[in-house]
Amino acid sequence: MKIFNNPIPSRNVRKESRALSRRDFLKLTVPIASLSVVASELASTAPVVAASSPATNAVAMLYDASKCLGCRRCEDSCRRAHQLPAEYRPADLSIKSLSVIKYNSVKINGKATWLPTKWQCMSCIDPTCVSVCPVGALTKTDEGPVKYDESKCIGCQYCVSACPFSIPRFDFADQKIKKCDFCVDRTSTGMQPACSEVCPAGALTFGKRETVITKAAAAGGAYTYGLKEAGGTSWIYVSEVPLEDRGLPSVTNTAYPSHSKAMLVPQIGTIAASAAGLGIVSVLLRKRNLSEAKNETDGNKSV
Repeated sequence: MKIFNNPIPSRNVRKESRALSRRDFLKLTVPIASLSVVASELASTAPVVAASSPATNAVAMLYDASKCLGCRRCEDSCRRAHQLPAEYRPADLSIKSLSVIKYNSVKINGKATWLPTKWQCMSCIDPTCVSVCPVGALTKTDEGPVKYDESKCIGCQYCVSACPFSIPRFDFADQKIKKCDFCVDRTSTGMQPACSEVCPAGALTFGKRETVITKAAAAGGAYTYGLKEAGGTSWIYVSEVPLEDRGLPSVTNTAYPSHSKAMLVPQIGTIAASAAGLGIVSVLLRKRNLSEAKNETDGNKSV
């Protein structure tokens, strides 16, 4: 009987055979270092992303808070226009109320006074919700409204988290979002939004954005909101008291997608460099393992 004697390498021998030599170390680190330098260079020279500008035919809504009666007729008209169920005096936006009148206690001349303020989607000039939607369910029209196509929505709720005004509401029943769309189906045919059409006090004025801005300046309100907030919006507020006191959120004057894009550019370079480096490591290690396996096989054959 022929007995094959195949000596098994000791642990020390295996450990030494798998130890990276100085040459192998340089093979791995030099390409990765080079890619990191390239990624850093790309990040440092990346252009700043400019915010979008309103189109020449962009529309807007002027809300003169000093004229608002708080009658909530705009709420009811919005529900009818969007075929939403009734909701009695909502305190905030919901899946049933896309436009609401919110009351806040404001001090005027040292005296607390409850003031009504209309609230809805601001239809940003450069909307964050559109920039984060992965399936294009939200789109910005040149005229101003931010449209929502529920047939494309996958219910990821990125828009809910990204909106600086905390506008979109998620309907868990049908896994869709609900938000004011600036009555895009009405405005696209030359009609007014449902809310401004029924306002009995003239607190809402719909028209070209340039005209609305001019009227806002002539309204005489000490405070404005929407001209620069979040890069500018399609709703322009004027008030005799700070709008933040009326409950509107304090946001930056820079469009929020500009922040995210500026951060993503260098991150993409870093991620690409890391992925390429890992790929090189994987290829070299696989090549080394194959070489070791071949040497062991040849050594067994020669015994």
